[in-house]
Amino acid sequence: MLCKKCGSYNADGSEYCSVCKEPLVTKGSSSIRQRIDSNRLLIQIKSTLNERYLITRFIGEGAFAQVYYAIDKATNTGVALKVFKPYVFKNEDEMSRLVWGVRGIKDISHPNLVRVFDADISAEGWVYVSMKFIYGMSLLNTIRLRTEVGKPFSFEEIEPLFFQMGEILNEMHPTICHGDFKPSNIIIQPDYIKLTDTTILSYINLSNCLKEIKADPSSIYLAPEVIEGNEPSFRSDIFSCGRILRTLLSGSENVDLDKSELFKYNSDIDNRLKGLIKKATSADPLSRHNDVNEFNAELFDILAVYNDLPQNIKDEYHQSISAVETKFTHIKQRQVQEKTVTDKQEKGSGKKTLLLLIAIIIVLIIGAGILFMRDRIFPSATRSTILAANDISGGTDIYDSGVSGDVMYGEVLEDILQSYDAIATDEMAKTEVEEEVGTQKHDRVEKKLVQQKVEQKSEDETKKEKKTEEKQKDETEVVKGKEKGTSPCPKDMIYIKAGSFKMGSLPTDEGRQPDELAFVSVQTGSYCIDRFEYPNKKGVVPKTSVSFNEADKLCAEQGKRLCSEEEWERACKGVSMVRYPYDNIFDSAACNAESNTGEERSVAPSGKFQKCKSTYGVYDMSGNVAEWVYMKNSQKGVKGGYVNKPDWAVRCASRKVEPASKKSPYYGFRCCLDAEE
Repeated sequence: MLCKKCGSYNADGSEYCSVCKEPLVTKGSSSIRQRIDSNRLLIQIKSTLNERYLITRFIGEGAFAQVYYAIDKATNTGVALKVFKPYVFKNEDEMSRLVWGVRGIKDISHPNLVRVFDADISAEGWVYVSMKFIYGMSLLNTIRLRTEVGKPFSFEEIEPLFFQMGEILNEMHPTICHGDFKPSNIIIQPDYIKLTDTTILSYINLSNCLKEIKADPSSIYLAPEVIEGNEPSFRSDIFSCGRILRTLLSGSENVDLDKSELFKYNSDIDNRLKGLIKKATSADPLSRHNDVNEFNAELFDILAVYNDLPQNIKDEYHQSISAVETKFTHIKQRQVQEKTVTDKQEKGSGKKTLLLLIAIIIVLIIGAGILFMRDRIFPSATRSTILAANDISGGTDIYDSGVSGDVMYGEVLEDILQSYDAIATDEMAKTEVEEEVGTQKHDRVEKKLVQQKVEQKSEDETKKEKKTEEKQKDETEVVKGKEKGTSPCPKDMIYIKAGSFKMGSLPTDEGRQPDELAFVSVQTGSYCIDRFEYPNKKGVVPKTSVSFNEADKLCAEQGKRLCSEEEWERACKGVSMVRYPYDNIFDSAACNAESNTGEERSVAPSGKFQKCKSTYGVYDMSGNVAEWVYMKNSQKGVKGGYVNKPDWAVRCASRKVEPASKKSPYYGFRCCLDAEE
């Protein structure tokens, strides 16, 4: 096992690190890697979670979850099991959001990402994520080991690290962000880094965990908007990159940039590094770098200036960093000794096989020599007497067979050597094959378990669907499970709690139009929104041919107002943050938009298209009629497109600025209302 403090190798079962004396294991019935009161464990050691994962030891914990090493009984392999703490989720919808969000990335395969096997809610009510278990030391522990002796990282160490960080973030950012990009989630391995907990923070309602986030020492690496409970974006990851760089270069997690020198041998490099870090860690996300490529390009330009410095300056710089290297000498020496012992143990079985092979060869050589000298040692008559005495005269003599002893010996020896080479080759390939087979086995088992779950739950789902249909038949003016008096919203309106969401569209969105907003996190207050288009009645054709001012007046008559663009788009994208209210993929049959058969459609009664609703329960936000909203800079416009419009025009992010006086048979509206917490 590896010591999490100094990274030294220790034999399995060791109680203390042989180098730094850090406790590794505690004695008792539940042997775990860190000291922790068993009463604080979410899952007890040696228990089984969801009838599948046998918990064998505790690994560690963070603000949101505890991590265990477990045996997956379905595949008979070890996994890292992240079990989330109860306060992270307030209801089943929040649990399901994380489960389905994580499942969406489990098929992603990248050399720098720790593979996710599954996410689910156990029968006991625990939300968990199972991941591939890997050995390595986190960047956080590496940083803290260095900061204990005041040793910063050199430029030569930083460049490959940020190159790999940039590669993986650049791969992710067109579609997803990490959100929790901090050193404890970066695992250092000999040739590359591994990133854990990808996108998990994006699917958690951070407002449930603000106290725990702020109390976590590693929160200094999280962007201010994340600590305040807002949804992370790719610029949150850029903040983390800047904060990590600041710590690596200074050798301290709490250094004051304005009162310290990152590179005292060249003021230009020092000032440029500080400028880079200050820009990346700006409190305003829009003031940070546009993407990780821009951040890395600026960093590598500074490192290029360093590379052009005279060698004597670089030597002095390295000498200043190496001044504390002697404090690590005993660690390195001990690691070399431990590695030597380990190598000897691993080679033990190979040496035994080699000794056996040598013994066989010696016996064969002696035998061949005896056979070669037999005529001199035993005359033919004597040989015949010996054969007769042993009753084997009828047997075939090696010389009488017509094959020379030298040839037979050579063939036997060659066969033995080939067999030995084959064994060695098999051993060398064993690790790679086991990993590949293990991954394939996981995939097969996951598919089988999913099929079993579908079969087991089919009857319950059928009953549930029948109940839903019965409820929908009786439903005319119902708010999503809330009557007036029990919700901040009036009847027939949906309540959406204050929070943030991703507004606008990605540059890679094929349907993106020039006037669409950038894909950034936007905060809204708590508000209520009509479930259907005005007059907010299911089965009634929406009111159209009204101007913006007329629509606003009709809402005011009900004590409401027109929605802002932010409110409208958040209700459309729902908690799943999808391109259309129902999914990320356009479905011509889901909403009253362009038909795939070419048929001409007309404005339909509200709620006719049952699938055309967001996860908040708001209907007809894609197609049917475009809806008036308030836009930024005192502009007015419509959202959602209308009947017979193509896929790009009926996305949640699509928008069109219009004069407030315009009227159209395809323009309607719905109303909103401020809600009290």
